[in-house]
Formats: sequence, structure tokens, C-alpha cells
Amino acid sequence: LTLLLLIVHSLRPAIITQLGDLIFDDYQRAHPRTYQDVPVRVVDIDDETLARLGQWPWPRTDMARLIRSLAKAGAASIAMDIVFSEPDRTSPARAAAILRQNPKAKGDYADIAALEDHDVILGQAMAETPSVTGYFLQHEPNNVRPPQKAGFAISGDSPLSAIPGFQGAIIPLAVIDKGAAGTGFVSLVGNADSDGIVRTAPLLAHIGNEMLPSLAVEALRVAQGAGAIIVKSTTGSGEIGGNDPGVVAIKVGNFEIPTSPRGEMWMYYTAPQPQRTVPAWKILTGALSDAQMKQLFGGRIVFIGTGAAGLRDIVSTPVSP
Repeated sequence: LTLLLLIVHSLRPAIITQLGDLIFDDYQRAHPRTYQDVPVRVVDIDDETLARLGQWPWPRTDMARLIRSLAKAGAASIAMDIVFSEPDRTSPARAAAILRQNPKAKGDYADIAALEDHDVILGQAMAETPSVTGYFLQHEPNNVRPPQKAGFAISGDSPLSAIPGFQGAIIPLAVIDKGAAGTGFVSLVGNADSDGIVRTAPLLAHIGNEMLPSLAVEALRVAQGAGAIIVKSTTGSGEIGGNDPGVVAIKVGNFEIPTSPRGEMWMYYTAPQPQRTVPAWKILTGALSDAQMKQLFGGRIVFIGTGAAGLRDIVSTPVSP
């Protein structure tokens, strides 16, 4: 029986993996993790925000105001689950060029074109706040590589071959990204299981020989003002051996996160908790007082993302379809 179980564990037939996933999901639904407030908040660009403030994408000046407001409230890090990979079409010079194309236009709109570029304004806000930019990873080859803002220290042999690999990236504009304190990938490519349910959070990936952190890892690093990310591999942990080293844990500042060999964190979800999320319109319209802003965001990691229909990333978890 022991030999049979070892063989099954080694071969990992699909039906065994699927059965394990179903049991994992049943456990989570039967006893979701007890919610405890932690210093993390999500700022949601939701449907009500778009109804109040206008359609997406917004002028980057609005994003700069949002980031500065969070920093003023004392946010420890501000992570963008949005990739600013293309220039802002509402920037003054671009708007002037569009106006000039109108045959009924009068003047050359030079006074408008001379105003400061919106991407430059957002880049300045990023440089003056504890901000973290996001980027996409892709399997299609290109020559784009994310900038390295965090160093890595490996304890043991390099586990590069065990973590997800990619061949290219889509990164923010340099004028926006260059001053940011951190940058991390937002991709879940290859993370969801065959049934489309997300059970693990990827923390590491690589392009070639370059190891890359996720947005969550970078948000945690910047919030602590930490330096290098320490990756512990199976050959360096003193726990297990094997032919090809995998990841055992990663250490970010004061936090050590146990992982799968692929550098993924198995998720133990709570039930949905509305108090974790603040609609973006409440910040941008001044609906929250300075005291309320500090209470909500002071000393916290803040993720900014889009939850509006048609904009959000739709994923399923064991506790929510």
C-alpha cells in the first residue's frame, strides 16, 4: 500500500490532482479563514466611481491626485494593479493635436500643447510617494524587460527552473515607472488550475535568468523599506533534497512566506469582506475627511485596481465563483 501511494504521488495522475483540488475547495467552503483586520486596503475604481467621475481610462492627473491623497494619509505603500503602458491620450499636447485635425478649428492651440504632460505628472507623483507599478508577463517573445528595483538573494541552489517562466513583458512607460519605489508583475497566467479556479498566488516568475517579484511581494517590500528578497530553495533550507531545487519560502523584510516549489502561496480565503475595499470616488471627491483617510489608510498597504464591469479581471476562487 505504501509503495502504491508513493507511485501515485510521484506520477500525479490528473484524476488524483482534481480530487485533491475538490477536497481543498470543500474544506475552504466549510470553514473559510476567520477574518482579522490586517493593514491592507483595496481602492476600487468601481461602477459607481465611473458613474460619478467619468469613463475609464481617466486622465493620469486623476491617478496622480489619488496616489498623493493616499500618501498624505500615511499609506505605507501604494501598489497599482493597473499597467500604464501607453501614453495618456488626454495629455495637453495630444489633445491639441486632435483639435488641430478638426477642419473647423481656429488657432494652433499652442497654449494648450505647452501645458505639462499628464504622464510626467503621474511619474512625479510616483517618485514622491511609496508607489509600486505593475506590469504584465507574456509567453510571446519580445525584447522588453521589467526594470529591477529589488535584488534577490538565494539560499541554496537557484530554483529558477522550478518557477514559472515567460519570454516577454508589457511594462509601464519609463516616465511613469522610473521614480517608483518598486515594480511587480500582476499576471495570473498559468496560475489558475485546469478548472479555472485560483487556489495559489504566484509570488515569483522569471524571464531568462532574471527573477521577478509579484506586485504583492513588492508592495510588502516597499511598505517595510526592505532591501533584497531572500529566496530559500529546497537545497538550502535543510528540509528536503532532490534533483532539481524548488522554492521553500521567500523572506520579505520581517515576513517569511512558505511556498510551493513553484514559488506560489497556497491561499486560505476568508468570506468576502466589504470593509477591505474603499471606492475610489470617496477619495477623489473629498467625501472622506483627513481623519477618516488616516484611519483607513495610515500605515497600510494599498492596492488600486478596477472592479467595474468590463474592466476587472474575472477569476474564481474556492469560496466565490
